[in-house]
Amino acid sequence: MVSSSRSSQPSSFSESELDQLRQGVVDLQKQLVELQEDFERYKRDQTTYFESFCLGMFEIFDMMEILNKENSWIYYDKIHRKITIALKRFHIVEISEKTVVPGKVKVLKKEMIDGMAEGTILEVSKKGYVLKDKVLRPAEVVSV
Repeated sequence: MVSSSRSSQPSSFSESELDQLRQGVVDLQKQLVELQEDFERYKRDQTTYFESFCLGMFEIFDMMEILNKENSWIYYDKIHRKITIALKRFHIVEISEKTVVPGKVKVLKKEMIDGMAEGTILEVSKKGYVLKDKVLRPAEVVSV
């Protein structure tokens, strides 16, 4: 049996000093909780800021697509490719569903076409984007 040398020696701290140390530990624990709460608030704020930034980028994509369709804008492909690469670095990708998926795809209009399965996407009016598993903006589509 190994005896602890610590338990056999009397404490070298007075009761008053021990109380001060205990209070110091309590104060540090309170500070830790406050810092953790501050950090969680910071993460939420940064996430909100980042998602807002992304929504602004998607609006720029929308305007670029309109310009490209109307004017055959020669720089569209280069700019679109560079922005897409930048977004992919942050795990943001276009929604590429072929059929309607609730939450990822918003149906603006439905058309009846014989021989096509219900929910098949015919046209994408506005591209949608996801950040990992979170939908930042659902795709807006015309479907069967």
